[in-house]
Amino acid sequence: MELAYRKTHGRWFATEVLRTVRRYHLIETGEEVCVGLSGGKDSVTLLYILRYLQRYSPLRFRLSALHLRTADY
Repeated sequence: MELAYRKTHGRWFATEVLRTVRRYHLIETGEEVCVGLSGGKDSVTLLYILRYLQRYSPLRFRLSALHLRTADY
């Protein structure tokens, strides 16, 4: 996933998200985070935010995404 990022583009939310991740120990350095993608706005936005943090914050983690098709739709 390669999106057109600007380092300053998401600064308005990145600081607050990073503060929350650290406060509640949601992601520790070196961990792997896998986002379950439904294709909806929520999961895609979560993936976008985590990718942004991975690139521009001091937090170091591996990131992957998974979409599981369980039925014909």
